[in-house]
Amino acid sequence: AAFQFFDAIAMTLSGALRGAGDTVVVGVVTVLLAWGLIVGGSWYLVTYHPKLESQGPWIAAAAYIIVLSLVILARFVSGKWKHIKLVESSVAHA
Repeated sequence: AAFQFFDAIAMTLSGALRGAGDTVVVGVVTVLLAWGLIVGGSWYLVTYHPKLESQGPWIAAAAYIIVLSLVILARFVSGKWKHIKLVESSVAHA
């Protein structure tokens, strides 16, 4: 249930930021955290805490979605996305 709560936050806010043109930050953060926490965290837990069995990768995935949602929430609250120009003005000066 906790995973789904944070997943909903991450999906909603990442969609809002991408719609506002803030695609680079969302994409980079998603890739870095996915590789660092899901892949790296799963490897670490399986290697050094084998008693967790299949719960290790789930813990890593939950950590990923929690951290991702908090980072994206911080980006959204910062308001930096409000200053992204989506359309260039093509007004010709005579």
